[in-house]
Amino acid sequence: MQTQTISTKELRESMPLMREKLENGMEFILIHRSRPIAIISPFTKKSIKKISNISEIAGGHTFQKDLKKQLTPSYISELANERYE
Repeated sequence: MQTQTISTKELRESMPLMREKLENGMEFILIHRSRPIAIISPFTKKSIKKISNISEIAGGHTFQKDLKKQLTPSYISELANERYE
């Protein structure tokens, strides 16, 4: 697996390119102020097995089951406010 070092600014500015590289198997070392802060790597079958429930990633919402009203911008804001209060 190839590894590339990128800054947080580069990640913000070129996310579509980074996503494409991740899909092609590239791994990134993320740096902020010249210090490594994270490793970003693509999912593999092995790493997907470690996730017990995909709704954990989505903030606990399984939108098809949990939502009982139409998904509108105001309702999305309401959900976000609940999640991050």
